[in-house]
Amino acid sequence: MNVEIEIYVRKLREFFNTDEQARSDMFSGYNVNLDEFFKVVKKQAEVNIGLHGDPTLTTNQMMDIMMMLTIGEQAIDDRANQNIEKVFKKLLDDMPPFCMN
Repeated sequence: MNVEIEIYVRKLREFFNTDEQARSDMFSGYNVNLDEFFKVVKKQAEVNIGLHGDPTLTTNQMMDIMMMLTIGEQAIDDRANQNIEKVFKKLLDDMPPFCMN
């Protein structure tokens, strides 16, 4: 495993563990397993390091991961998932949902 990836994921995990506002902004209203979230983040970081030499995820990549993990899950506010489910469909395991737009 690449040391840069390990450091990036560890720092990201520490950030969400210590910054309550950031954790709330990212995860409130959703039942997201944080271990699963960071497992997928690590996979994306591996792809990023191979393509760009930097493990850092973009905002869009983070949101794609959240969508992948929450599609089909019950959100506290039902409206949060209704529009996503209409546009995104999960077709393959271990891959983010595809936009059917």
